[in-house]
Amino acid sequence: MKLNRLIPLLLALTLLAGCNNAQSSSSTASEASSSSTLPESVSSTTSETSSSTSEFIDYVHDGTVMLDVDYKGKDFFKDGIGAVTLATKIDGDTAHFYPVNTSTSREKMKSRFYGIDTPESTGKIQPYGHGASVFTGSKLDNAAKYGTIVISTPGLGYKVPQKDSTGSRYLSLVWINETKKDANFDELVLLNLWIVQDGWSVVNQLDKAPYLQSVFIAAEAQAKTLKLNMHSGKPDPDFNYGDYKTVSILDMKKELVKSLEDPTH
Repeated sequence: MKLNRLIPLLLALTLLAGCNNAQSSSSTASEASSSSTLPESVSSTTSETSSSTSEFIDYVHDGTVMLDVDYKGKDFFKDGIGAVTLATKIDGDTAHFYPVNTSTSREKMKSRFYGIDTPESTGKIQPYGHGASVFTGSKLDNAAKYGTIVISTPGLGYKVPQKDSTGSRYLSLVWINETKKDANFDELVLLNLWIVQDGWSVVNQLDKAPYLQSVFIAAEAQAKTLKLNMHSGKPDPDFNYGDYKTVSILDMKKELVKSLEDPTH
């Protein structure tokens, strides 16, 4: 993987930091409004706030973060990188895949997207969890149907993959191309970063990939400045804010067993 815009990225961070100060000046805000250009995926979300923002920086597609090795013919379990097919969408930062090339196992790979943490949408439900799940799922669906999905380990050198603290999910960087089958490695973009950039996730621990820290932090800062999705400060229209008690799946199962054993329960 290569970062071919380190200096511009630092400049971008400086611009983002200055953006908040600019909001105090109505004339400066007006100038920022006239130069603001947002991608279609976020323009509707920021229609009320874009007037006080600077030009949107698309870290996902501008070549800041790219794969630097060909994935074709590689085995994820052995090489730390490889093409996959989509098995199951889980939530905003988890999905299951099957390896395309493997000499070791055809097991379903439970992938935990590295460096991000979206709101929960399974088990415990949280505001903006459903939206994050839909966003990630739509990108994976498009890539599975029309394009390419590749996963790699987060560390430099594409080493043998490691599982997360649950012992069942592989920590992964997920690379996609939504429109081209068997796309070249330099035609893929990092979905993990895209989820952060569109305001569906906060940045999580990146100790295994320090080379990604600056761009992830910049993307998150921009999403906060633009008040995208979970950073909007508004209630999630898809979340039920009623006065309900949080119940785990295990507790629900226990109650079901009780009701079956004792119908009067």
